Amino acid sequence: MTTQPLNMEFYVTLLKSAPPLWLLAGGGILTLLVDALFPRRGAIAVYLLGLLVVGSALVMAFSQWTGGGIFSFDLILCDPLSLFFMILVLAAGFLTLLNSWSYFSSRAESGRVVGSIVTLILFSLVGQILLFATDHLILIFIGLETMSLAIYVLVGFTRRDPKSNEAAMKYFVMGSVASAVLLYGVALLYGASGTFHLLELAQIPFSPEKSALPQIAIGLILTGVLFKLALVPFHFWVPDVYEGAPVPITGFMATAVKSAAFALFLRLLSALGFVSPGSVTEILTLVVIATVVVGNLAALVQDNVKRMLAYSSISHAGYLLLGLLVGIRDGGVDPSASSAVIFYLIGYTVMTIGAFAVLAVMVRDGKEASQFRDLAGLGFKRPFLAAGLALFM
Repeated sequence: MTTQPLNMEFYVTLLKSAPPLWLLAGGGILTLLVDALFPRRGAIAVYLLGLLVVGSALVMAFSQWTGGGIFSFDLILCDPLSLFFMILVLAAGFLTLLNSWSYFSSRAESGRVVGSIVTLILFSLVGQILLFATDHLILIFIGLETMSLAIYVLVGFTRRDPKSNEAAMKYFVMGSVASAVLLYGVALLYGASGTFHLLELAQIPFSPEKSALPQIAIGLILTGVLFKLALVPFHFWVPDVYEGAPVPITGFMATAVKSAAFALFLRLLSALGFVSPGSVTEILTLVVIATVVVGNLAALVQDNVKRMLAYSSISHAGYLLLGLLVGIRDGGVDPSASSAVIFYLIGYTVMTIGAFAVLAVMVRDGKEASQFRDLAGLGFKRPFLAAGLALFM
């Protein structure tokens, strides 16, 4: 029996392909070990380590994006689209960690920032990057599950809160069904084409007698993506889950998770070109109209701040998809439309993270400022917070 020598050049090239991804994965493992070895004394160390890891990954991604260091290898694609959304989700993750300190240290049941929160956020970021930084459908599904499993736990992290438990269970059940639908679509698409690579799928001319199978497969994959984007009619889980989840995690879901799912949608659209004049465009147009109408009208009648912001995120998802639909050209997206939508997404991320940051700071005696009446008199009591909340609104 002979042993094959290690190809160090292969591993070095693999590490160079996406340094922020491997840094997050290593940081997640390290924070997990530190929290397990020092469960009480190491809480602050784990929190600071998490900030250092995410901040370093953000600097790496930004320098790679601005310096033109675009590097793709094997299954990893670090093109400009991947690097931009990598910066966006890493920034949202970093701000979420900052929000988590004041929130969880103020909770009566916590008393300290639990290290597992940091670890779960890091692994969730790993999954989000895998969603759009690859053209392999199986790796996309692995990224989806890595992200989703971490979010399921984070949503139900406040175990003594019945709403948090209900939100985690509801999100787990519905998210699992959506993942199963997406995976079934991936299986059908592989059966029709014989490949998992999006770039190879784009080059395959499907014959008319076999065109029904790839169309069904793309429809199932699209259904799974629309669930993550929380577009109507796949939005029913959003208000309950956002209300029950801890405030920083709600902001993380509304920004980083939505941005990653939208980046995946852009990747599928640019590679497969499934949106063309016809039934798909008409269906997505109806989805946009329903999403904008339902999201805005439902937000107006809410008395809970988090549910109002949940319906707001639904309507914003409709605006994002609207920007893509008006820019459709021969199955692809016009670069100007894509740039406008990405610019809109930056503003939406800053607005949403800021709004939830204000709510995270307003925890008193272990209770969230969840109702509108909890904000009464905020301009007199804490004028700077009130001004910030008004600005973000």
